Amino acid sequence: MIKEYARISCNSIKDSFTFHDLKRKIISKRGCHCEKCKSKTNILIADHIIPISLGGKEFEESNLQLLCSKCNKEKTARDIYKLNILKKVGFIEMCSNYSWWFYDIEEVLDSKIRPRGNKTKLQLIEEHKEIIDEFLKINFR
Repeated sequence: MIKEYARISCNSIKDSFTFHDLKRKIISKRGCHCEKCKSKTNILIADHIIPISLGGKEFEESNLQLLCSKCNKEKTARDIYKLNILKKVGFIEMCSNYSWWFYDIEEVLDSKIRPRGNKTKLQLIEEHKEIIDEFLKINFR
């Protein structure tokens, strides 16, 4: 069962629609199967390819994929891992209202805050270059 997350209005559409409506539209276009493992199932999760917490667009059809429960759990685990790396190096910081501050590379390198552990910021950046490059591409184009 899908929960209704939010209602939005678009200039091109007169009526408001829900996330559930968007998921239904995607299923009708792409079919009722997991887009990762291709298994056919009646229970699909509309997953954000680029998580909202990392700058992804919430109601953009191109940022959504239909995943079975197993594939969604695996992707969520990877997203959490990426989020933790970005927090550790200093690219993101959680605010008191559960939103995020995003920092670019210069701000991270200029910051006086040292990362946890024995590694320097430059060592951590080099070690996790792929994750950091992806984050910077999404948020600082």
